[in-house]
Amino acid sequence: MKKFTAIPKKLYYFFLILILFFAAVVFVLSLIHLRVKNNHAAELQLLSVKERIETLNALHYQLLTSVLYGMHEEQSTFENADKEMNSIIRTFTGSTVQLSRNKALRRRNEVKDPMEAFSRAMDDFSSANSIVMASIKERGNIFEGTIAAWIKQAGEIEIPAEGANQDLLLGLEKIKALQSQYILTSNNNVMDVMNNLVITLQGQLPEDDMVNAGKFDTLLQLNAQIIALNNRLGLSTYQGELPAYNESYSRVQTTFDNLMVVVKKNLKRSTSSGYFMGSAIILLLLLGFLFFFYWLYEKSITRPIHGVRKFAAELSKGVLPENPLNINPSDDTGGISEELNLLAGGLKAKTQFARDLNQGHFETEIKLLSDKDDLGAEMKKLKNNIISSAEEQVRHNEENAKRRYINEGLAKFGNILRLNSGNLTNLGDSFIRELVRYLNAIQGGFFILDESEKEKPVLRLAAAFAYNRKKYLEKTILMGEGLVGTCAIEKKTIHLTEMPAGYILITSGLGDAPPDNLLLIPVLHEDELIGVLEIASLNKFNEHEITFTEEVAGNLGSTIVTTRVNQKTSELLSKSQQQAMEMAEQEEEMRQNMEELKATQEESARREEEFRGVVNSLNQSVFLIEYDLDGTIITINEKFLIFLNKMGEELIGKTHAHIFGTGSVVDSKFWNQLNNLSNTTIMEKVRVGKKAYLVKEHFSLVTNSDGLPVKVLNIITEIPEKPVLKQ
Repeated sequence: MKKFTAIPKKLYYFFLILILFFAAVVFVLSLIHLRVKNNHAAELQLLSVKERIETLNALHYQLLTSVLYGMHEEQSTFENADKEMNSIIRTFTGSTVQLSRNKALRRRNEVKDPMEAFSRAMDDFSSANSIVMASIKERGNIFEGTIAAWIKQAGEIEIPAEGANQDLLLGLEKIKALQSQYILTSNNNVMDVMNNLVITLQGQLPEDDMVNAGKFDTLLQLNAQIIALNNRLGLSTYQGELPAYNESYSRVQTTFDNLMVVVKKNLKRSTSSGYFMGSAIILLLLLGFLFFFYWLYEKSITRPIHGVRKFAAELSKGVLPENPLNINPSDDTGGISEELNLLAGGLKAKTQFARDLNQGHFETEIKLLSDKDDLGAEMKKLKNNIISSAEEQVRHNEENAKRRYINEGLAKFGNILRLNSGNLTNLGDSFIRELVRYLNAIQGGFFILDESEKEKPVLRLAAAFAYNRKKYLEKTILMGEGLVGTCAIEKKTIHLTEMPAGYILITSGLGDAPPDNLLLIPVLHEDELIGVLEIASLNKFNEHEITFTEEVAGNLGSTIVTTRVNQKTSELLSKSQQQAMEMAEQEEEMRQNMEELKATQEESARREEEFRGVVNSLNQSVFLIEYDLDGTIITINEKFLIFLNKMGEELIGKTHAHIFGTGSVVDSKFWNQLNNLSNTTIMEKVRVGKKAYLVKEHFSLVTNSDGLPVKVLNIITEIPEKPVLKQ
């Protein structure tokens, strides 16, 4: 009987404990839900603050655009928006206080500093916003403020519409156009142009027009006020109230972002801890319930289950049993031991696979337990990732070594160029010696461009180094000749891995192998050829070595150009000093010559007056024509024009045949021969209307002070005879 009465009692305890367990779980879940709800409310409050910050900035720039460019029609729009911005700023204090009172945050020291930083940033932003709004309101736009007074002042300037005031009227219209341009662009350069224009127009006003002069003065003052306001606001510079506002807003965003990160982190931590504590409590309750259940039904647990539990406990601890689980098949419900043995075998294989990977045996493979073996698939991916990471690390190390090689080389050769920049010979020797050694080459040469003969520039060997010794060689190569000349013409790098037969003339006395890799680098400065570097090596040049050589060749070109400029400057300075001494010696001689020149000028003036009288007499008595050396008429005197009944414009720039006809003996052959003669006299007929007259022409060459002919003078006299009628 005791045996049967004990069973309901055990069931009673079992169901009582089960009810208490579920009640405790519900209570714990309600506490977790309450904490999550509070944390979610704090996150929503953070998002609300962020939206108000963005709304505040958008509203500020909307007001800035509307006030600067006159986009609003009523003053109440600005005032209402300003009040709204101040209201939003005031709400930040309440939001900050509410956040600080949140249970998940009020005991967190790491939230206190970001909260205080955000509050300080908001105070600075509020101050900057007030200053900017006051300045914007003072500046105004086309409807109000200083801008409106500025436009109105320009409109009040009245210039009478008279012919004498056309420049003033045009200038006033240009001022208005500049005002429109400035309103659109807010460019202070426009204000500078307008200031100069206003000053110019003010100077053009009549002296008795004091009204417009005063208006122009007022306009200049308004210009200065607007420029000062622009500078204060920072519309055209990186300093001023607007940049300060933007900086304060950036600090608000930065501090708020920091605050949001810290708050979210703490809220997430609080939520996670709530879930963790709740889960832990539920787990503890569950363990207690299971312990009671185990205690209650201990005698009903069979030996195979104990073995399974022990085997599974070892697996859960990461311990792989050495011996498989051995359970009598009659006691192994559902084949549990077989499945656990398969699981243990799979874990052993994966452990060995991980051990092989850790030792660097990447060729090892793993066999999946099934198509759904996620752990095995992920371990295969892990193997591939490890191999990829190793390969990437090797490539990264190689790239670092190449960069270090280039940087160290540039620093080394920069020092060489700096120390030898005063002497091109030492510079070439030191540079090519160290370059051959740095590239681990055998031979090297530096050819420099020699343009002493402009029509036939050549490349001259300036420095050579081979087998760890400087070589004293003289070699000259024409542009385009051989590989060096080709490199100079094309201005491109040439890299040969097979040396042309007989190319290398320098050999080693120790029997070293000749080089079979050749590198030719043009030395350029701003795409201008300075010379060519020639490097020969037993080893193939790598890409980073070629890149380094090209860069250091550019530095060499810059140094050579700088050295040449410095030498030329020194020579010019020395020459200038010598010329100064010579000028000092010639100064006394010039003073004496000045006295002689003065006397000569007086004599020349007297002769010039006499010559002017002779010319006037000739113009009144004979016909005169002046030609250039090609026979084109330069001038013709008035007497001959009256005789021909022509205007000067009709004959200037024409030829002799235009007056005397195409049958004249004065042709191109005549002009060519005349250059070799001093005086020539001919007779020919000239036709005026239907009449022909016989004239005598005397051609004379006019020379300059050097005795060179500059023009031809033709003196014409008429021979009286009866007119000859046209046939």
